[in-house]
Amino acid sequence: MKIVYLAGPIFGMSYVNATKWRNEASEILKDAGYSVYNPMSNKEHLKDEDFITTDPLKAARQIVEEDLWRVRNSDILLVNMNGDNMSIGTMFEIGYARALNKMLIIVADNDSVYATHDFISENSIVVSSMSQALDIITNL
Repeated sequence: MKIVYLAGPIFGMSYVNATKWRNEASEILKDAGYSVYNPMSNKEHLKDEDFITTDPLKAARQIVEEDLWRVRNSDILLVNMNGDNMSIGTMFEIGYARALNKMLIIVADNDSVYATHDFISENSIVVSSMSQALDIITNL
């Protein structure tokens, strides 16, 4: 079974914004037979957060190591780069995944720097909507 890691901003996001797209994508991908790594799984203790800065139940080193493990053990990274809040962690995950020759599917607004920057556009599949990205993955 192929594994998809759902990468995208968490720091600076509300709980709702960090989880909504991930939960929707998880459901679609699981229905299509994929296993999903969702870094917001089991984070209900953050549900009242309007601006996530960290997970008070985990040390920063633990968060980083868990996310890197997820990248290493995934086949595909689905990266949500829509919006104005892009995280350094997400950029690092993209670079790490590229170094490991993982498939990268990036969702970014057509006119954003994320969609047009050579380091993104030359090393991944870039689409403008989550539905396009999910269609690509579920039809692999």
